[in-house]
Amino acid sequence: MSNIIVLDFETYYDKEVSITVQGTWHYLRHPKCDIYMVSIATSTGMTYVGHPADFDWSQIDGENWTWLSQNASFDGQVYARLQELAPERYRAKPAEWHCTADMTAYLGYPRSLKEACKHLLKIELSKDTRDKMKGQRWEAMSEEFQAEVSEYALRDAVYCLQLWMEHSHKWPAWERELSV
Repeated sequence: MSNIIVLDFETYYDKEVSITVQGTWHYLRHPKCDIYMVSIATSTGMTYVGHPADFDWSQIDGENWTWLSQNASFDGQVYARLQELAPERYRAKPAEWHCTADMTAYLGYPRSLKEACKHLLKIELSKDTRDKMKGQRWEAMSEEFQAEVSEYALRDAVYCLQLWMEHSHKWPAWERELSV
């Protein structure tokens, strides 16, 4: 059985620099874009929250790891951008990478993590921290806000993992292939 890991990247965004304005590819290459955090939760109990460059990616490399993200199309492109910027550091590859938002949509629920958790886990998530992150550079955040952002990011990874562990058996292989 494969080990499961959730990857959730946090990046700088503002009113002018965002996926909505540039699209994902151009956004990730904008000079103001900063990939400053990855939060990780695994089925083995390992968690991590911090800068992607500070994580030992070899821990989650190979055929015995299935990667998940709530928005795999975004997080996959973020990881691909990191590979472009530092290929020697970001060599890890998963056996598979699945999108839990696609899973929740297949199950008939909204794609957002907040709504997926509400309907499938009966948990109310606040996205207030995410809203406050707009226009905030990591290095300019107060220590208190950095701690809040770290807690928020790790919580999202943990709940995404919980969604998968409790509901992935309802998502057939052929739908997973379509998602990929």
